[in-house]
Amino acid sequence: MDRREAEFPPAGRFLAAGEARLHYAEEGAGPPVVFVHGIAGTLHDFSLVMPLVARERRALAFDRPGHGYSTRPGGEPATAEVQARWLRAALAAQGVARPVVVGHSWGGALALSYTLQFPEEVAGLVLVASVAYPLRGYGPLLALARLLCAPVAGNVLLSTLAAPLGPVAAGRLLEAAFSPDAVLPGVAPRAAALWTRPAAARAAAEDGITLARSLRAMRPRYPTIRVPVHIVVGEEDRIVNPAEHSYPLRHAIGHSRLTRLARAGHAIPWTHPEVVAEAIRSLAQDSPAGNRR
Repeated sequence: MDRREAEFPPAGRFLAAGEARLHYAEEGAGPPVVFVHGIAGTLHDFSLVMPLVARERRALAFDRPGHGYSTRPGGEPATAEVQARWLRAALAAQGVARPVVVGHSWGGALALSYTLQFPEEVAGLVLVASVAYPLRGYGPLLALARLLCAPVAGNVLLSTLAAPLGPVAAGRLLEAAFSPDAVLPGVAPRAAALWTRPAAARAAAEDGITLARSLRAMRPRYPTIRVPVHIVVGEEDRIVNPAEHSYPLRHAIGHSRLTRLARAGHAIPWTHPEVVAEAIRSLAQDSPAGNRR
């Protein structure tokens, strides 16, 4: 454990999921709810939501493979589909059956993939500032991601630049994600410590590279989703444009609910945890042909 990890040690437990070793946290009892974080993040992103949900339900949050304290196996690319299968194995090991799956940002793609792959094993879906279609305008970042994943050049860049430049990049990303709100105290130091480790930076790069192909494959199947779905979006999201993702997805899944938050950005689990908790609660009132709003 290096200095950064010693400052922010793992707060949860570990389990094996296939070849991955996943770090997770758990609170409460009752019907299960599973939280999945975005492209740069950890299970800590749900630290304000989980206590609210745990009053009535069993809440579990995972570090996705390669992020936080979860390992990412080599071999096949860790696409959203593959990560969904690893998550399924982890839930089976914990005796979790038919959870509500909550996906934030990139985690929304994983949640959608989980639901499409295992439709009988999901009780409901909450998509928070979720990516649902190939992202536009991220060409330069994808070029950098491919460079970071190159066998030789990537290793050099990650070992030499991640430490000095990573905290600056993490700070700017957080400012954009929280905007128009301010970044909450304590969030930036943890992000700077954990997101910028070489393994985590490479995992984020791989997530970005594989995302578009997964979304193109899933997109035609969105109308087949039958479980209750609640979409939560900030109207001022600067990371994932709701007009290109959440709003079209609302129409693709005809029975879904949509909650639009005025003067809210991308970091909804931090800035509006009570809204996320209420969206989860609302699923219990919905049928697949539930009300729209």
